[in-house]
Amino acid sequence: MKKIDLALALCGVLAACNVSALTIDNFNTTQSNKTVTNGAVVDRPINTSGAGVTYIGTSRTLSSRAAVGTSSSTEARINVAPNLSALHMNNIGSAGTVYVEWNGISGSASDFTEGGISSQFRINLPAPLTTSVSVAFLVNGTEEKTKIYLSGTSAYADFAFASFTTPNLFTNVTTLRMTMTGVASEPGWSATFGDVETVPLAVPLPGTLMLVGIGLAGLARSAKRA
Repeated sequence: MKKIDLALALCGVLAACNVSALTIDNFNTTQSNKTVTNGAVVDRPINTSGAGVTYIGTSRTLSSRAAVGTSSSTEARINVAPNLSALHMNNIGSAGTVYVEWNGISGSASDFTEGGISSQFRINLPAPLTTSVSVAFLVNGTEEKTKIYLSGTSAYADFAFASFTTPNLFTNVTTLRMTMTGVASEPGWSATFGDVETVPLAVPLPGTLMLVGIGLAGLARSAKRA
């Protein structure tokens, strides 16, 4: 009985702690360099046919738009390097715009909530932001929310699903667009984004707390019988 109690206790604790993240893109699939000037727009999709694709859905589009002006440019590139796979963005004389769009999301991957709406996007930052960046997520082409991350933001940038008018959208996502724009006061913005994923909010869900409680109760019961 002691062994059974201890096993049940450990299972309860592990089940509560085993909250997995859904990786949207770890930028391990290279996309060509893109530099555009004078308001030009370029889209280059990559299809998932072939081995080694590491983003969600069936295709990914990377787009850059520079502000009007012959001296302005916006560059977006996804590099795969030995030590850093990331989305790199650089603007010269431009509060330009870059977006990444993931299409053809289906099956279990389309539920970003993993059973509950208390989740968030997380953009991992390999280095602190040197300029402020406005980030917007557009879900299923219907609802978009924007958040500004200030210069100095480090480690990661979170974006809660609850900020959307209809959080239930995240139970069935088919397309997702992430748009980055410089702020007017910092036209020459740059940023490097690492993995984009979904993670639980910092506050545990009631179900998680219940599992932790079951696990701890089991451990206590086992300890008393020992």
